[in-house]
Amino acid sequence: MNSEKNRGMGHGRPQSWRVIQGGSGQPPAEPAPTERLARVIYMASVGGYMAVHHGRFVEVNGRMIWPTPESLTADALTRGIVASTMVINTARS
Repeated sequence: MNSEKNRGMGHGRPQSWRVIQGGSGQPPAEPAPTERLARVIYMASVGGYMAVHHGRFVEVNGRMIWPTPESLTADALTRGIVASTMVINTARS
């Protein structure tokens, strides 16, 4: 009975939802399960990282090459693009 009462107040939701959303009680925004991740490519010849999403290079504010995969991921997210954590390396081994 007490759990029924608490559900209406948002207490029935997982704790992580409140932590991620700063107490809003809404589920976190996540990419749709059918959305493709951007492929991250290390371009050895230029020493930077690029991403390909739906067959096109990702461009954010005129930039197409980033110094780190983390900076690429952060900028891609500003455009609603989720980048893969796996990196394709074009360097010869």
